Amino acid sequence: MEHRYLKGTEEFMTDVTTLTKQISPKHSLCTIRAVVERQRNLLCVIIVGAQKKGGKVVRQYSPFSFLSETFHLSELPARLRAVQERRLSVADRAVEIEPHQQFEAQLVQSGNHFHKWPGWLFSTCCAVSTNLHLRALISSEHRPYRDIADAISDWTGVAVSSSGDSRLGRLLLFVPSFIGRFAHLSFQKRCLHIKVERSRGHLAVAVLTGKDDPPRRELLPIKREVRVPFENMPRSIQLYLVGPEDNVIDFFEETSNWCSGAHRVLYVNRKPSESVLREIRNCEGDKVEFKPFIVPNDKKSREILASVMAFANTSGGTIFFGVNKNAEIEGIDADLARQSKQSRYRSSDYIKWLRTYIGENLNRTPDCEFREVKRGGRTILIVRVSEGPHKPYINVQTKETFIRRGANNIRPDPETELPSLVNAGLTL
Repeated sequence: MEHRYLKGTEEFMTDVTTLTKQISPKHSLCTIRAVVERQRNLLCVIIVGAQKKGGKVVRQYSPFSFLSETFHLSELPARLRAVQERRLSVADRAVEIEPHQQFEAQLVQSGNHFHKWPGWLFSTCCAVSTNLHLRALISSEHRPYRDIADAISDWTGVAVSSSGDSRLGRLLLFVPSFIGRFAHLSFQKRCLHIKVERSRGHLAVAVLTGKDDPPRRELLPIKREVRVPFENMPRSIQLYLVGPEDNVIDFFEETSNWCSGAHRVLYVNRKPSESVLREIRNCEGDKVEFKPFIVPNDKKSREILASVMAFANTSGGTIFFGVNKNAEIEGIDADLARQSKQSRYRSSDYIKWLRTYIGENLNRTPDCEFREVKRGGRTILIVRVSEGPHKPYINVQTKETFIRRGANNIRPDPETELPSLVNAGLTL
């Protein structure tokens, strides 16, 4: 959905003030959580609309400090101004944070990592270039963690990569919108069931389908439950909850290969078909890439980013982990077992790492679907990458970008291919 860059501090403060004025007194609590290395900020998250009040908390895993406190919404402007003056304090501890005049704002759908309601996620402050410690965090008073990346994820709710994560050093501010949200979506007997929770105002649901025959383009008023019948199973669907000022409040998108939320609606019980084998038998090409299991944060991890960027910058494609260059299915089971020497490591853990690694090392996150398939007792991990709407997709660490040509990921020609790639991203 909408992603934009704000011009500076004043526009950022104006946006936040406008959004918070719409929040009722019962949602006027805010939480702030930070992970600090000595005094340097690794990640700080502020969430408006906290569920319950909490005191000031400090947990120490030398040299890391985990800090949190609850404060009233009326204090938010002063705290944001203090960030710009490098005076951030959390639980009475000083936090070194580098302000930045560039701000990003992104609309986030309901059921996100921060809140059950949709809202706007703001990102500010300068990123820090650092590789996180991989050793375990042990304390005689607090729960243990595998490493600091695991601890940041648990403490702030934001999954980060231990290597080159672009959000390290930043402050994230989530401001929910309590106007309305998709409370429940389901597809049963060729009928889409939509339940909406709302607090005020006139709302409507925009329903769009892809290249179905005929395509659906409907704007439906909100009732207790909206039912949208279909003659045939739609190939894709887009749902937008439209507010009283014609603005999008919440959204949901799904195709046969991808879903914007954590749960599918159309393809809930989707099972792998023979089409997977057909894709593999056709060998590598402009839409297919075979890869072995790549150990998380290994040097070869960049190959994954190259393939994702190439597919997103071109016309999409699929990466098969556990298939060799001869189109033979080897599986990733043995590799997962080797990763389990210290703790139980499953394919779901690997998928979680892939999501984080891709999302935090590219300038924008392309639409990806992750799933595993069992063939002959062997596990194949499939990553389907859709063509991206905001090209070019770039590795924020190396500043490289790739396109797909045949079975290869290549750098676009700076004089001919790169300008057209940028123009395509502007017009999509």
